[in-house]
Amino acid sequence: MNIEAKELFTSSYPSVLIPYKGPSFNPDDYDFFFYLRPESNGVTIESMALKMINSVPEYKENLKLIYMANIPGEFIVERHIVERHYRTKLIFATHGKKYFTPHMKIMFKKHFGINADEANVIGAFEALRYFKMEPEELFNIWVPMEDVLSVHGQTIKKYMDTYIVNYDIPALMHKNNRNTDIAVLMFRTTLDPERLFKLAEDMKEKMHQAGFLRKGMALSRLIHITKGPLEQILDAAGYLYKEKDLQFDLEDISFARFLLEAGMSREEIMGMVTQPIVTYQDPGDKKHTIKEGNLYNLCEKLSYKEAREFILHVKSHFILK
Repeated sequence: MNIEAKELFTSSYPSVLIPYKGPSFNPDDYDFFFYLRPESNGVTIESMALKMINSVPEYKENLKLIYMANIPGEFIVERHIVERHYRTKLIFATHGKKYFTPHMKIMFKKHFGINADEANVIGAFEALRYFKMEPEELFNIWVPMEDVLSVHGQTIKKYMDTYIVNYDIPALMHKNNRNTDIAVLMFRTTLDPERLFKLAEDMKEKMHQAGFLRKGMALSRLIHITKGPLEQILDAAGYLYKEKDLQFDLEDISFARFLLEAGMSREEIMGMVTQPIVTYQDPGDKKHTIKEGNLYNLCEKLSYKEAREFILHVKSHFILK
């Protein structure tokens, strides 16, 4: 697998350079998306990441490029692709504690020492008005680590006497604009999902060394790499196209096809994708305790088989609107 970064043709529709041929019929395969964030340094970042992949024999031999496209910023904005991708985080950033689950309230009290119902907990968009800040100002507020809580994929930051939910979302939405195209690549591999996390860590270190990432800043600030089988379906919904704006059917996505063949309905699958905060019974818990979690986090490092097995233990969804 030898690929090079290059300027991609831009139009009002996605430009597909390497067409996607369809799902894998091997459950040991793993498909993942790789694309640059709008605020990243375009071709420079892409070139560095792809050079790193090509220079490591394990990656070069085991990552097969199966799709490549350029998605114009205008198309992304008009189709609300970023908003749909971050739907859950956007809801919390808008409504603050309104949708806090019982477990989220327990963790809030345990971490901050105060009940969420009694605290001044607000969403990030309200925080912009409350503190009279711009999105990037809110994002760059520094606080000690003990003043930050992550639970169910949502981040709560204490600033003065206020608790801000998903403080990063306004800046992320602000970076997304009509003039910023996104280069999207999709790979297929037989490497273990755990090994792909090592790939992400290797890239992160390279970006730190090159000065593109500050210490403590996540790789996801520059590059998105699909984290788990369920996010594969979410990524495909926004970034996988046949031509122009024509998308693939659900059964054309490898993990979705795997779930459909296992007996899950389309409605059940899309319910997992759009309402990922769930109650579940831990497969390894002999006490059959009912727990809460975010399916994207819970399925992160699982194979298709492991993720399917875990999903079978979901009991209910928290409905966010």
